[in-house]
Amino acid sequence: MPALVVQRYGHGKSGALLIGDMWRWQMASKNKNEDLPRAWRQIIRWLVTDVPSRVQLATEADSGAAGLGRRLIVKARNEEFKPLGFANVELSVMPNGDESQAVDLSVDPSSTEDGAFESLYIPREEGGYVARAVVRDENGKTIGDVEAGWASNPAADEFRSLQPNIALMEDLAKRTGGRVLDVSELTEWAREMPSTQSPVMDSFQTPLWHLPWMFAAALLLLVTEWWLRRRHWLP
Repeated sequence: MPALVVQRYGHGKSGALLIGDMWRWQMASKNKNEDLPRAWRQIIRWLVTDVPSRVQLATEADSGAAGLGRRLIVKARNEEFKPLGFANVELSVMPNGDESQAVDLSVDPSSTEDGAFESLYIPREEGGYVARAVVRDENGKTIGDVEAGWASNPAADEFRSLQPNIALMEDLAKRTGGRVLDVSELTEWAREMPSTQSPVMDSFQTPLWHLPWMFAAALLLLVTEWWLRRRHWLP
C-alpha cells in the first residue's frame, strides 16, 4: 500500500500522506517529539519548492538578429496562477550588472501566449548582462521583481567553427541587397564591377577652379586674348 502519493496539479504538485496513524510517531518517546512537526515542514517545503513564482523572466537567443540578439520573455500570473492579461511591465538591462548603465526596453504583449510579454535586446559589447523585470497589476501593486542574466561573447561563437556559415551570409546579403558569390564567380563579378551601379550613390560638390583642366583652359584663353589684341593693335 502506498504511504505517500504525489501528483502534478497545474504549475505545482499535490501530495497525500496515506498513513492514518502517523500521529503515534510523536508519542514514541520524549526525544522524538519534534520529529513529526519537522517531517511535516519538510514535506510542505518539498511540495512547494518547484512551484514557479507568479512572475518569471527568461532569456533566449534570437536567430533573427544574426544570432547576436537576446529575446527577453516575461510571464505574469494572477493569484490563481492564471495568465495575467493586463500588467504593467518595466524591463531593463544592466551591462555587467551596473545599475548606472541600465537601459530601459519597450515591452510588447506576446502574440502566441497570454500573460507573456517580450522584448529584444542586442548587446553592443561582450561581457555579462543582467535583465530585470518589475511587474505591477492594474492597481499599481508590485507582484514580482525578478532578474535573469546571460553572457555575450560573439567572438567565441564566431570562431567556434571554422566552416563558413553560408546561411548567415545569405541572410545578411538578402537584407542588405547584396549576394553571395562562389569562388568560380569572382572573375565575372570583377569584370562587371566597373559598369555596375552602386545601390547607394553619394553626390558631392567641388569648385571648378579646383580642377586642373579648368585652370589650364582659363590661362589659355587669357593668353589667346592678349595675342589677338596685340595682333590687331587693339587697346
